[in-house]
Amino acid sequence: MNSASETGLSVSIRMQREAPLSFSDFGLTKMEADFLVEKISTGANIVISGGTSSGKTTLANLLVKHIPLEKRIFLIEDTRELNIPH
Repeated sequence: MNSASETGLSVSIRMQREAPLSFSDFGLTKMEADFLVEKISTGANIVISGGTSSGKTTLANLLVKHIPLEKRIFLIEDTRELNIPH
């Protein structure tokens, strides 16, 4: 069987998760989670980086919930995956 790198073909099925996640699901302690929430709520820039299917979008969706609702968000996505409540 040929791999995707040999044929140029790759298929990925993405589904939005309905189960609520917490920072502990990402292995973060309460202190680390509180630090991230404080930074997000005060307008800090945070880079989320990782490999394919490592949870980047899921973590971003968790973090975006802590952006104050009165803040303006400028978002560019090629595929709509982030759930912005603003």
